[in-house]
Amino acid sequence: MALPSAPFDGFYPHLRPLCSDTGTLGRKPWGVDDQLHPEVASSWGVASKGEGGCGGVAPGCGPNWIGYPEGLFSSVASRYLEKWEKRMELVTHRKFKSGLLMPWGKGTVVSGARGFVYLSGNTATAEDYDPAGRKGGGFVGDAAAQWRAILTNIKADLEELGSALEYLIRLTFFVKGPFPDGGVLSSPNFRLDVIDDFFAGHCPKHCSYNNPPPSEVIGVAALAQPDVLVEIVAVAALADKPS
Repeated sequence: MALPSAPFDGFYPHLRPLCSDTGTLGRKPWGVDDQLHPEVASSWGVASKGEGGCGGVAPGCGPNWIGYPEGLFSSVASRYLEKWEKRMELVTHRKFKSGLLMPWGKGTVVSGARGFVYLSGNTATAEDYDPAGRKGGGFVGDAAAQWRAILTNIKADLEELGSALEYLIRLTFFVKGPFPDGGVLSSPNFRLDVIDDFFAGHCPKHCSYNNPPPSEVIGVAALAQPDVLVEIVAVAALADKPS
């Protein structure tokens, strides 16, 4: 990972807990004193002041570092960033009934995330869709086609907003009837096979037979437009990685 030789503010905000107001790693603000931040000094195994000293620019080091081995700044900062990048953890727990794996997760425990992405309800509509004017839309064909289009949209939306299918933590499916046996799973518009086919190609861990995210399926009499058969709401985590 390439590291800037300039102050870290604006480049790696994740290092700010170890930075001064000037944005220089391990330094106190100018005019206060001339020592390493104690936490940095301790982790590096060097004296926090006196030994080595600061105040010049050493070749191969960050700004205002002198008396320490060449490249020490970049080396330690890289190790710190690598450790930070691994902080986020998603653990999805499988749901079983009498030993049988259910096609939805029991729950996902998220730790160390930078934030979350809450997508709006997604339907299979075209770019000319005007819900207020009740025109355009060009809804994609049958139920299977709509499921594929929606899941593709969700993938694109998550990536645009800094997340990914890998970090999905919850899905909600709104499925339009009919419901032949009275339950939503009997609707011809509920297509678990399409979900599995999509995830098999893009993120296999989410397949219903692997370790799917928590989800709920809700049957509805109608959605926003008459030919909308399914709507999906997705929630994902934001990985804590430098941009």
